[in-house]
Amino acid sequence: QAAVLSHLAKEVFALERIAELAAKARHLLVRELKMGNVRLRHADGLGGLPEAAPFDAIVISAAIPHIPDELLAQLAPNGRLVLPKGSAGAAQRLCLIERVGNRFRETEFDPVRFVPALLGLGTPHWDYGARGALFGLSRGSDRAHVVRAVLEGIAHRGADLVDAAEVALGSGATGRRIDVLRIDGGMSRNPTFVQALADAAQRPVETAPVADATTLGAGYLAGLAAGVWGSLDDIAAIWRPAARVEPAGALDRAQFHEAVRRTRGWIPDLSALDF
Repeated sequence: QAAVLSHLAKEVFALERIAELAAKARHLLVRELKMGNVRLRHADGLGGLPEAAPFDAIVISAAIPHIPDELLAQLAPNGRLVLPKGSAGAAQRLCLIERVGNRFRETEFDPVRFVPALLGLGTPHWDYGARGALFGLSRGSDRAHVVRAVLEGIAHRGADLVDAAEVALGSGATGRRIDVLRIDGGMSRNPTFVQALADAAQRPVETAPVADATTLGAGYLAGLAAGVWGSLDDIAAIWRPAARVEPAGALDRAQFHEAVRRTRGWIPDLSALDF
């Protein structure tokens, strides 16, 4: 990689965390191939090279789940960071991070999107003729990409419900905002889904201590009727989440909405229904 980049850039800094590999690469690139614009260091690439920063471009070869702040801080204005993003054993996506002023803009390449419309689309679309679909499949897509797309698609629809609820509650200074999401059910035990929901809705998500809380809710109502609790506020005060997940990024809502648009009207007669 460093050899290729040496023909594209004025100066290249290459970091290798394994000492033996770093020594071999230095001997090959500098002594044998005489690449005078390559500076090879024995270091962990995730920490970057602060003493040589800022960089116009940073390329990371190994996939990582989160982008270290140290790397972002070493980007020059309008600099770019390219890396595969993801965890071992999970879907990995090629990402481009661009520094625009004091902000960072992330672009994801070849994402797979799933629209969960197997029986049509409910609120806010109410299109009974829409049908589920996968978009963005390529030869590089595998089972992990599809699984993540399904989890993120459901998370997007959850964010759609939040948006619709806030519209119903009113918008603007006098409207009400849903600040925290609370969820239960089997999917509340899936950390990838919970994180995706937090990222799609841009709100913290709290998971119930009991996965299937329907029966628990019925018990609370029975206790309220029997006088065990004096009000719904007393019951609400009992809430203790099993976990609280904060947004760690932002899902591409615009791209998902475009995918939804393409699924609508698939069965025109059903899409024409209006209850």
